[in-house]
Amino acid sequence: MTANQEEAFFNFLDSVSDVFELDDIVDYIKGIEPRWTNRLITDVEAFINIKGLAYPIEAGRWITRRGFFEPLSFVINPTRLELANGILIPGHRCIPFANTNLLPHEYNFFWQDSPIPFTSTEGPPEEFYPYYSIFGEEYAPQYIARENDENEEAFNKDPYDDPPEVSVKTLDMRNIYRETAFVPGDRFIVRTLNWKIGNFMLEKVDRNAWSEKELQAWFIAADKSFEKCFDELGPASCTEEQIAYAYWCGEARMREVPAHALEDYLYEKTDRIETVAYGIESRFWYAGREIPDRKDLDVDNTRPDKTPVEEILARLKIPVSEYLIHSYIRDSLYRGDSIGIAAVEGIIGRLVPACVELGVQDKTILVEYIKSVLEEIQEFYSPFADKNMGSTRSRAGELHTAVIDLAVRLNKGGINAS
Repeated sequence: MTANQEEAFFNFLDSVSDVFELDDIVDYIKGIEPRWTNRLITDVEAFINIKGLAYPIEAGRWITRRGFFEPLSFVINPTRLELANGILIPGHRCIPFANTNLLPHEYNFFWQDSPIPFTSTEGPPEEFYPYYSIFGEEYAPQYIARENDENEEAFNKDPYDDPPEVSVKTLDMRNIYRETAFVPGDRFIVRTLNWKIGNFMLEKVDRNAWSEKELQAWFIAADKSFEKCFDELGPASCTEEQIAYAYWCGEARMREVPAHALEDYLYEKTDRIETVAYGIESRFWYAGREIPDRKDLDVDNTRPDKTPVEEILARLKIPVSEYLIHSYIRDSLYRGDSIGIAAVEGIIGRLVPACVELGVQDKTILVEYIKSVLEEIQEFYSPFADKNMGSTRSRAGELHTAVIDLAVRLNKGGINAS
């Protein structure tokens, strides 16, 4: 896809809430960018499947993340600290019901159809970390730093130590807490008014309104849903993806209220799930168990719906997606490599290590594919617009080429690459 087509693709997914078919999204993209559509159907289908940007209903039909989550309700349980200070910290509370393109301080909340005003709350960052930990405990400082320029500057002053104080954007709940006689144990049901722009409506639920039997039914469903998610998805690319998939693939009861607040369930209620180290990151996983090694460089573990080009590379023990090939093509343009067939040969040389024998037919398919994509991207490519990303992508490409070369050599020597 071209840059314009890719933008139209994401705009479609952010805007549509009904079940859609491949023709619906392809026709929408063609209406925005009618050129370079010879591979559009293949690209769109591969993009949806590879990145999990929509959920499959049946063959050829999907529902967007907006369409799935927007009708659902979830629960926020204010802490004693929030009640004492008359505030509510959005933080991770809206996962996975919020648009992932938005940051928590960009959400808007309403009470009885009126917007809830914002205020700022100051304090040491460790006081706020628990409200961002579901994103990943290692990412909590980054979310707080992105709240405002002052926070970012404070964190950047010393990369080895937290700043003494930060400021966090919070909801001013003083009137609501007072008017509703809100006490510890009371909850809010949260409805998503508009997923795309992050609008949510709050509604109070008294602490005794839901029976323990009702909450226990949700608790049991949540345990089963997360375990199914771990079995089918593994550690996933991030904790948000894990949680979203648990709601999607799991028990229907987990998607209903009465329910526990997600953070209460994960950190206080369940004893079957805990935060587990995953390299330099963390994930939710079975309590007391490490996340097993994944043979990500083993072709047997690549996804089954590979495109023809991906199938060729997979047979060569090179599990590379078309999306990654596009990155190599953009890097070639960024580096100012030779144009024409020389550029194509250079890209293939970076994708396919010299120790791999590439058949004539396979090479012909790769050459034609890369040549056509190069021509499409070249028409819209600007080295000036790519300045910020270009150098990072180039370094990442060099590393990826070296890793693939190493993995292929290990496989040829009979050594398990994982």
